[in-house]
Amino acid sequence: MRELLPQAEKIAALLKARKETISVAESSTGGLISAALLATDGWLGLRGWQWMFILEAAPAVVFGLACLAVLSDRPADAHWLEADERRWLLAKLQAQAGQQRPVGQLSLGQVLWNKHVLVFQRAYWNFNYWQYASTEGLATDRGANTNLHATFNNQWSIHFGGTIAGLGDVFCNTCSRGGPL
Repeated sequence: MRELLPQAEKIAALLKARKETISVAESSTGGLISAALLATDGWLGLRGWQWMFILEAAPAVVFGLACLAVLSDRPADAHWLEADERRWLLAKLQAQAGQQRPVGQLSLGQVLWNKHVLVFQRAYWNFNYWQYASTEGLATDRGANTNLHATFNNQWSIHFGGTIAGLGDVFCNTCSRGGPL
């Protein structure tokens, strides 16, 4: 960590001189913190990568638990809203409730073949390519995957996809350094 502090100070001075945004500074800081965490191998019996996962997940877990304690299920119970905000929100929800019409009972087949469901509310497709390399720059693995994700009106989701790896020439990292197989 002592070696990283002078580098961090230089980076901070450079960012300040360039009038860079805080997101750039945050990204730089995050990388330095991650590097320091990775160097904590053996502390309390955990590897550095384990500490990084634990400490980077902790704020999300704490915030999630705080939300359970602070946020209410209903606007009428939301003590953090002002009285006029609460009244406005309740009036809006009541107006919307009057406009809703019941759909009725539909079988799974009727739902799946419904024209609105077939169009989907949200659908997206992604394609990813990756390549792992050794520190010498030799490709140790290459692969690609593709997925189709769709979410229906009722918030049910469906996913299709596949992955293929070992594309092109790849090298055994241990073998390329002269080590055993």
